[in-house]
Amino acid sequence: SVPFSTIRLIWLVAFVALHHHEYLLRGTIYAAACNTALNVVLISRFGAIGAAWSTVLTDVLLSGLLWAYATRRSMSMPSINRLARPVAACVLMAIVLVACR
Repeated sequence: SVPFSTIRLIWLVAFVALHHHEYLLRGTIYAAACNTALNVVLISRFGAIGAAWSTVLTDVLLSGLLWAYATRRSMSMPSINRLARPVAACVLMAIVLVACR
């Protein structure tokens, strides 16, 4: 969920800076509805693991929606060089967490 949250944060800051709050509201409403439906289905069947998957899938959805809204507004993603360090940190954190299990 962390990589998607990081990417989503880029779009979130851009929309707030450009005063396009309506895109954030619309995406959040869709994501909240999806999260609620996924929680009902997945938690009843898989418990805490279902809740975790619901969160990850909702983060993916919201990141994708904000990316789609940004693309329609002709906003571009920052260069890969600016994303390399956060992505590397996420990968390193994932490796450490898996190793500690």
